[in-house]
Amino acid sequence: MKNNTMKYLTVLDFCSGRVHMYTVVGSSRGDWKPDEQSIEEFLTDVGHSVGNCEWMVHSDKRIVTSIMLTKENSFTK
Repeated sequence: MKNNTMKYLTVLDFCSGRVHMYTVVGSSRGDWKPDEQSIEEFLTDVGHSVGNCEWMVHSDKRIVTSIMLTKENSFTK
């Protein structure tokens, strides 16, 4: 059976224009029970402006990327 424990916190930071992914210590033991307040406190502690971020918790570390859309390879031809 696949373990779906939330192990990662990914942040889309509009201030820096970057995406940050944090590995959560204790998640492999099931010690971490994410809640909105504790996550937002963490984000503030590490320097993010919570009002200028979107975040999610997830169990899969893979990052999905796509091709850059240009006029030549547009899907709307």
